[in-house]
Amino acid sequence: MFYDTFLLFVNIPLITNHILLKRIFSYLAIGLFVSFIFLEIFLRIFYAEKLKTRIYPLIYKPDSSLGYRYIPNVHGEISIPGIHKKFTINSNGFYGPDFDIQKKNGKYRIAIVGSSEASGIWLNGTDNDFSTYLQNMLNKRNVNAEVINFSMDGKLRDLCNTKLIKEIVIQYKPDMVFLNTHIPFIECNFKRNIYKNYVMIYRGDNESSESWCKAKIDYIEDNKFPIFFYNNLYTVRLLCRYYMSNFNNKNEFNLHVFVNKRIQAPDMRYIPYSVKSTLELLKNVQSDLQSNNGNLVLYSYTKFDTMFNYYVQQIGINPIFLNIPNDKSMSYSEDGHYNEKAQTIIAQRIFEKFIFLDNKIIGVRN
Repeated sequence: MFYDTFLLFVNIPLITNHILLKRIFSYLAIGLFVSFIFLEIFLRIFYAEKLKTRIYPLIYKPDSSLGYRYIPNVHGEISIPGIHKKFTINSNGFYGPDFDIQKKNGKYRIAIVGSSEASGIWLNGTDNDFSTYLQNMLNKRNVNAEVINFSMDGKLRDLCNTKLIKEIVIQYKPDMVFLNTHIPFIECNFKRNIYKNYVMIYRGDNESSESWCKAKIDYIEDNKFPIFFYNNLYTVRLLCRYYMSNFNNKNEFNLHVFVNKRIQAPDMRYIPYSVKSTLELLKNVQSDLQSNNGNLVLYSYTKFDTMFNYYVQQIGINPIFLNIPNDKSMSYSEDGHYNEKAQTIIAQRIFEKFIFLDNKIIGVRN
């Protein structure tokens, strides 16, 4: 009896410490859970835009000549920080309203050819591209002219855009083609295609390049458990963003692909053209247009470039420089593309370049 009482007395501190530790761990677990809930709520309220699920527009199909084109009549959606909209590619296979291949009698037709900044796809919501603003300005002046946007997003499309003019744009009998380009060209034989709601960018002359993209997407999509947590928890999205910003490894690459819904094969080849070859291609485009009563105008968003001007003057093309300010107010903070403010200025400055006579366009001043 005495011995049992003695053992109980000795073990009281141990029992007390055990109960205390259980309470501490219980309070700690409850505290962490409550903190997690508050963090999740906080992120959903204050960082919903930055951490929202991203959607890349699934509007591309491979093309043997142009690398890729937009799919006619397909519905597209973009969801990235600062930008969200739904849209439809027109029946001609471009972004914007439908247009007839046959030009109406007396109608002056202006074609715009460029990349992301000109396409208008990466504008937010109902924001308009400069082609639309330019059309509105011409309408207000009662100029019988139409502006058609043949632009497609994507870098290094200079060579493809010359093919686009020769193979497609010229069929629409434009009186004037505005082409945004660089000198010299850099050729990149790449295509775009859709696979499991991802956009793939890969080499057009290497089948294994596309296969590599598909295998990587398959691997990513097989991780059902992590994907479930990412789609449902903003705290997980925050951790992913942190990892993407602070590490550079295979897992970081896979995260970038999964988050942005876009993958580019690592075997892309960039082949620079000489200035001479570039000018010959541009001169050939100008010649084809002139044979169809059209004219080529090269435009640049930047300020006057002496060397660029010198090059194109050699082949009889007058460039125009729009001198769009290079500041943050002109672009989306997260995306980097020109915003509606910049698009309005671009349209105004192109409009000011037109030479009018009796409310008709008779030329462009450089």
